[in-house]
Amino acid sequence: RNTLDIAPKGIIYLQAPPDDVFARVKKRGRKEEAALSLQFLIDLDTHYQEWLITKTDLPIGEKILPLLIIDARQDYEHDFHVQEKVVASIKKFIDAHC
Repeated sequence: RNTLDIAPKGIIYLQAPPDDVFARVKKRGRKEEAALSLQFLIDLDTHYQEWLITKTDLPIGEKILPLLIIDARQDYEHDFHVQEKVVASIKKFIDAHC
């Protein structure tokens, strides 16, 4: 029997303030995102902070995984140096943990 090991070995977290995320959602104008509210994104951000950063919202027995936090406020779209830096940090993280 052939099985795949699909358990996560690390988490890459793109972190941005909820109001920035909300503005991006509105700018994209995707119909599947139209119902997202700012309050939902604020609540989601709070949960992610408790789960990933402070580790106060971990389910019992959950393994703490390596975490790479990427500042998603940076200008990835237009700044090649930011792109290079982020890609390099992701490659280094994957090489170290996967």
